[in-house]
Amino acid sequence: MKLEDKVVSLDLAKRMKELGWDYETERYWVYASNGYQKGHPSHKMIWELRRNRNIMSWSKYIPAPDAIEVGERLPEMLSIKKDGNHILDCYKHNGTWRVIYKSDRGLGALCEEFKDGNEAEARGKMWCYLKEKEGYDENA
Repeated sequence: MKLEDKVVSLDLAKRMKELGWDYETERYWVYASNGYQKGHPSHKMIWELRRNRNIMSWSKYIPAPDAIEVGERLPEMLSIKKDGNHILDCYKHNGTWRVIYKSDRGLGALCEEFKDGNEAEARGKMWCYLKEKEGYDENA
C-alpha cells in the first residue's frame, strides 16, 4: 500500500486544518522542491508527503493524519437529547470503508454515512462533518 493511501488526501487535510485540526501527526504534506535546483527549467514546488522529521524547517506544511490519528479524535458515542445515544461504527465492506454514527435505540443514523476506499479519508470526512454540522468540540 502506498503511503498516500494511509493518510487523508491533501484536499481533505487542508479542509481539516481550516476546521481546527492542529494535532501533531506522524506524516505531513509539505510544499517542497521537486528535486531540481532553483533556476533549472524543470524546477517547481510541489506538495508531497513526508515523515514528521524537521517539519518546522518547511515553510508550508499541513498535518496528514492516518486512520488511527483521526479515530482517536472521533468520539465513540454522541448523545443527542431528542434521539439518545449514537455509537460510532467503522467497518470495511466490499473494499470500501464506512463510517457512521448509529442510534442505540434503533432509530437509524445520526448523519450520512461516509464511504471511501481509504479508511483515513472516510474517518476524516466524518471528523469534518462533526465540526461543521454538529459543532463538535473534542476538548469540551
